[in-house]
Amino acid sequence: TDVVIAVGNGAIRSEDRGVTWSAQVPDLVFGNDVVCLDETTAIAVRNSINRSTDQGVTWENVLDVEHDLLSVAFLDPVHGVAVGERGRVLETIAGGKTWTELEIVAEDLMDVSLRGPFSLVIVGEDGVVIDGSSPLE
Repeated sequence: TDVVIAVGNGAIRSEDRGVTWSAQVPDLVFGNDVVCLDETTAIAVRNSINRSTDQGVTWENVLDVEHDLLSVAFLDPVHGVAVGERGRVLETIAGGKTWTELEIVAEDLMDVSLRGPFSLVIVGEDGVVIDGSSPLE
């Protein structure tokens, strides 16, 4: 597919691999990170989790969060983890439709990478590195 989605102060979308761009519901999606799960579904995170099922044309607010989320990663179209400020960690085993909060640390978490169904790496402020078992089942 030639569709590209970017987030920041709103979501923008390109249908020609980034040659031209158009704004998509800029008041709904304010993102720190976005991930595409397949050719039609995307998840964007910041002070909420938003989900698109039409290549970023429209977005649904799935969950509002108290502290900003900074990164989101998916192992496959079903299993994902989002991390953020004040140690916020959320997981989904439903393709981003529902999320469960996990208690791990209190420091801000900046990025997450999933290496397998039971393996993840999370990095955060003050040298925090979590390299261990993923909560995904």
